[in-house]
Amino acid sequence: MCGASPAYCDTIRMTTDRSAAAYWTGVIDLAASPAVIGGGREMENQQLAIEVVRQYLEHEFPGRDVADFRDKAYQGHTFRVDDETGTRVAGLTLPTAIVEDLHEVDPAGFADGLRDMLKQQHVAAGLRTEGRWKRVILTRDGYRVVSL
Repeated sequence: MCGASPAYCDTIRMTTDRSAAAYWTGVIDLAASPAVIGGGREMENQQLAIEVVRQYLEHEFPGRDVADFRDKAYQGHTFRVDDETGTRVAGLTLPTAIVEDLHEVDPAGFADGLRDMLKQQHVAAGLRTEGRWKRVILTRDGYRVVSL
């Protein structure tokens, strides 16, 4: 009857079989389930990684505008650095998988690991070299460059 998870189905049944108090207790239990909490942590990790990359780009390209957006095509988050006229100066993509990999290696220090990787691999230099017409994608080993 219910094609969703068993916990969700139990919550649905509570709305028809039990009192409102029992319903809300079920909703609270569902919200605290490990699957929901895990998704929340992954989102927090992504947000932290996005902030690390944004700070790095703002430091490396002072006075430039840094915009970012979710990039489904590259399964990650893309940053665009523009000059004062709004012309694209550089583009950098942070794949979700990189954040997950860094977090698995060092959960407590993955943000520092990402920051170190950006610096050690000279990502900003790569962005400056490749300029407006290329996209730089972070990889486990540094970055790769693809044409737009």
